[in-house]
Amino acid sequence: MRIFGHPVHPMLVHFPMAGWVLAIPCDLLGRLAGWEPALQAAPALTVAGCLLALPAMATGLVEFAGLDEDPRVLRAAYWHLGLTSTAWVLFASALLLRWTGPGWAFEAGAGDLVLSILGLAAVSAGGWYGGDLVYRHGVGVSKAREPSSGT
Repeated sequence: MRIFGHPVHPMLVHFPMAGWVLAIPCDLLGRLAGWEPALQAAPALTVAGCLLALPAMATGLVEFAGLDEDPRVLRAAYWHLGLTSTAWVLFASALLLRWTGPGWAFEAGAGDLVLSILGLAAVSAGGWYGGDLVYRHGVGVSKAREPSSGT
């Protein structure tokens, strides 16, 4: 899936990553320093990460469907898909564990922080496999054109 010749999936993955990565320091800052705004920002960033991951995942599935049959590419793609999907489940589970009722009511506990840290590890490893797909296997990379001879 491309827009103006650029693959969409790599453009979208940075947004959920930013939400999830920033949620953890906010959570720690809120818990350790008692700073309530940071503690409230953590679930908001997690929600943003989970929601913004959905279009990234959808475009990734479109890319996945178009992969060639090279076993090395497919192995990296399956690891990327599995780890990033696991990260989504872990962050969403952390959010549900933290949610205390109707509306925007969240309470920090030890379990949700552990799930978020595991989610960060999973999305980091999944991102490594995504980079492997692009930089080692050339997935989503346009083939360079031969320079024109000018004649």
